Amino acid sequence: MPGGGRYSVTFQTSSGAEHSIVAQVTRDDVTIATSTLPSDWQADGPAHAQLVLALLAVDRARGLAQAPAELLDVDGGWDVMIGNVLLEAGVVTCAAHGPMELDGSVWRCLEPNCGAQALYAAQL
Repeated sequence: MPGGGRYSVTFQTSSGAEHSIVAQVTRDDVTIATSTLPSDWQADGPAHAQLVLALLAVDRARGLAQAPAELLDVDGGWDVMIGNVLLEAGVVTCAAHGPMELDGSVWRCLEPNCGAQALYAAQL
């Protein structure tokens, strides 16, 4: 889920049913939305405790890994989402007009009438 420490986790219960939970992980604590827990789980039960340990481990691993750079739409924009802006061999590129130019923190198409723009997360 977007945001640090937020997770949506889907797992298979011992009965074979698929179940999803929503959780927030902070330094050494996990808060799981109680409404998302399986009905037969207890907050102090062994399954809940193991889920908490797994979430803490995943969150620590996430903190160690360097997030890959990615293209993002500017607020209110849609160029990345619909494929107008691509990352080709590490170059921010307008699908119709080629390499784009960095203007402050926004990449913009060089074609005056195009208007394609994007953010490149590695810069943020």
